[in-house]
Amino acid sequence: MKEDNSQPFDRIFKENLQDIFPVALSAITGSEYTDAKPLPADLPKTLSRKPDFLYRAKLMGDTVVLHIEVQRKIDYRMHGRMLLYAGLLYDKYQLPVKQLVLYIGGENGTMPVQITMPDFTYQYQLVDFRQIPYRQIMASDNPSVVLLAVLGDFGNEPGEAAVKNIIGKLAEVSRNTVDLGKFAYQLQILGDLRNLGGIITELEHTMLDEIKIEETSLYKKGCKDNSLKAAADFLREGVDPEMVARVLKLSMEQIEELQKGLGK
Repeated sequence: MKEDNSQPFDRIFKENLQDIFPVALSAITGSEYTDAKPLPADLPKTLSRKPDFLYRAKLMGDTVVLHIEVQRKIDYRMHGRMLLYAGLLYDKYQLPVKQLVLYIGGENGTMPVQITMPDFTYQYQLVDFRQIPYRQIMASDNPSVVLLAVLGDFGNEPGEAAVKNIIGKLAEVSRNTVDLGKFAYQLQILGDLRNLGGIITELEHTMLDEIKIEETSLYKKGCKDNSLKAAADFLREGVDPEMVARVLKLSMEQIEELQKGLGK
């Protein structure tokens, strides 16, 4: 069973990419998956496993089971885990299984991707975000994909400059469509994996300054609903408290009282 030590990171991937992950992979790997439909992730076997992401999709016209794991730490037994998944998935769906591991951590080293036996060779695809140019990911017009650019390779660009570019692109593609406070919070969590949390904290307000706050969904919800009720909803979702206070024009004292009531 996979150790559950990266919940905040897993949640970001699941919240933003559950519905679009196969499409997003074209920005990450260059492979195009079409007609992707989520599959039940529970594998009811004696050895219980639950994949991070599982789809029935088409790859170059062939129907495959697309299995994706998001990994924050180097696991030198990853090839064995993935082989076990592959066997269980093939047994259940009787379709070719395409597997990818997306490594989003900052540790040096790599995970073994292949197992060779006398009559059998197994291999999965390892994608290390640190080797993908961040501008390649940032080229997407989908804010959920652009967010992942902070995990990419900045090349010779200083971290602050790259983060500013990412925030600028998020502002451009997120206008009037997403909860900017939530994206800023998620950007900081992912940025911590690259030791960029401090820089992002300083630049978070830039994201809001580049967009008219009155046009954001967070502000509109605060106007439509009671501001305190709206704030409670966003705090439950994990939006940064200072961001909620600023956008909904509440005091930190009010936010802290809400957090006490929510048990945070």
